[in-house]
Amino acid sequence: MAVAGSNIARLMIGVGLALLAWASYESGFFGAIRTREAVSPTLATFYMHESFKVGYWEYSVNRAVRSRWLGRGMSAQKTTGEFIVVFMTATNNDSSASTLPFPVLKDRRQREYSARPTFGVGIRGEDLSIVTLNPGVSRQGYFVFEVPQDTSTLQVVLSGGLRSNQTAIVPLELDQLRVNSDLDSNDL
Repeated sequence: MAVAGSNIARLMIGVGLALLAWASYESGFFGAIRTREAVSPTLATFYMHESFKVGYWEYSVNRAVRSRWLGRGMSAQKTTGEFIVVFMTATNNDSSASTLPFPVLKDRRQREYSARPTFGVGIRGEDLSIVTLNPGVSRQGYFVFEVPQDTSTLQVVLSGGLRSNQTAIVPLELDQLRVNSDLDSNDL
């Protein structure tokens, strides 16, 4: 019985040493034994009103508007910062139905802002934050971002899709609406 216990102890020590050696090798503890390729997405810059393909999506950023308000009346939404509404056209060039990837808005300080769903505020077009498109189908609509007032030099980052590992940057030319004006179907 004592022999079996010592054999198990030796086996456990051997397994522990093997795991330690593997972890040291993977972390480069003993020096640069091997190099790993950095996987970085392809990044391209395009401009507003230009149609371009990224991964299995095709985009055109048509307009970008800055406002303190969305909508009118009871459904109006106000922010202490600003709303940035990015109008675009997207086409699914994949061979199957795909959900439109969420864009990211970046400012000159490299802060990132996520799009937010906005319903019932009267903006002309479709809220693209929850859209799935079949192959070959296009959709026009918008994404809404809420940003601080000090935000400047904005660019939207668009993904080519989960499997594409490609992204595009589009610097925005913002239409400035009057301060405290409404952004609704009459303005768009």
